[in-house]
Amino acid sequence: MSVNKCIQTFEDLVGAAFKLRRFQNYGGLREIQLFFRNSAYESTSFENALKQTFTPDKVLFGSEEPPLPGRLKVAVTATSSSGEKAYLLSNYNTNHHSASHRNGLEYIRYRSRLPAHEVKVWEA
Repeated sequence: MSVNKCIQTFEDLVGAAFKLRRFQNYGGLREIQLFFRNSAYESTSFENALKQTFTPDKVLFGSEEPPLPGRLKVAVTATSSSGEKAYLLSNYNTNHHSASHRNGLEYIRYRSRLPAHEVKVWEA
């Protein structure tokens, strides 16, 4: 992908990510929505844009095949949709769904044992 295409894709995703919910321009309705939804922005449009850009079935680490010996190990941090749990997603095997504590921080290491359940790019 060219640099210009990357920039355009990024701008499109940012536009979808920060699309205001309906009625956000009306003072009283804005506060009510923020109270009940905890967000001023639509998540559906961003999710749809991610699926369209990265295709719904593309796995995060590029392959459903097990990694080859000597292959570069990669890990990505993520949070739950509520923001209350931290996850470490990786392309290497580890204890399935194990929780780790380091320096007082808790996170869950996740890697599906089933290739069909690997994390998709748009989900991360």
